[in-house]
Amino acid sequence: MLEAPPSGKRIFLLTGPPGIGKTTAVVRAVDLLRREGIAVGGMITREVRGGAGGARVGFEVLDLSSGNRGWLARACQGSGPRVGRYLVDIASLEGIGASGILGAVASSDVIAIDEIGPMELLSGRFREPATRSSNRSRRGRAPPYSCWMPGTAARSRA
Repeated sequence: MLEAPPSGKRIFLLTGPPGIGKTTAVVRAVDLLRREGIAVGGMITREVRGGAGGARVGFEVLDLSSGNRGWLARACQGSGPRVGRYLVDIASLEGIGASGILGAVASSDVIAIDEIGPMELLSGRFREPATRSSNRSRRGRAPPYSCWMPGTAARSRA
């Protein structure tokens, strides 16, 4: 069951099929907010293309505050749990994605989490800060906005 957000806090959920621009919308929102002097942190994931004919070869994870990036998952390369044809890099997900969210909880006015889907939900060390971002306050007050990007497979934050 979904809980009501803390008083004064707004949580935005963007859902839809792959390729319609959810990540693009979040990246543009982050850029606009930062131009207004608003501290934005969290993490995004992006497709990585480069195979034959520009085929998708995986996904990267990016910490919005530090700029650190790494592989979230690669097609048939590396080690880790398999989701479809991709092997998920749990170490990068936790070290970059989860760390980016925790840093944003501590120091950002807006927390952006792009993609809470099957790959991300494999990690308890990711789920915990993602949940914390909607429930914790920064310096005694709730961040005014959290932007959740649940993807198409995640149906609930609970």
